[in-house]
Amino acid sequence: MNVILLEDLKGVGAKGALVHVKPGYARNYLLPQRLAIPAGNRAANLFQELQRQRQVQDDKRIATARAEAARLEGVEINIPAQANDEDTLFGSITSADVAKHALLLCAACAFVFVLSRSHGLDLSAGFF
Repeated sequence: MNVILLEDLKGVGAKGALVHVKPGYARNYLLPQRLAIPAGNRAANLFQELQRQRQVQDDKRIATARAEAARLEGVEINIPAQANDEDTLFGSITSADVAKHALLLCAACAFVFVLSRSHGLDLSAGFF
């Protein structure tokens, strides 16, 4: 059975490739998992449309991530840790520590925002 792959599959082929696989493999695995579409006269058009839709979604995600990164530009998170006299840390600061303190910072920002709204304060001049 000929199929067009929607994802890279090790040992089968690259994304977008027209490959010949056993009918059972296509019917029982590739098609239900949406890893491939049956090759046919309209399959190429369907594949191109799926690629276009996926590209639009990826572009939206990238734009959202860039906007969030720009908003967080210059934000500092201070994480208290034990150090010796030469400012060498006794332990390490992990990504979990950074995530925990970032979450605390977000919670504090949300609290200040809600508190300012409830008291009618305008923080548009920049509180943070």
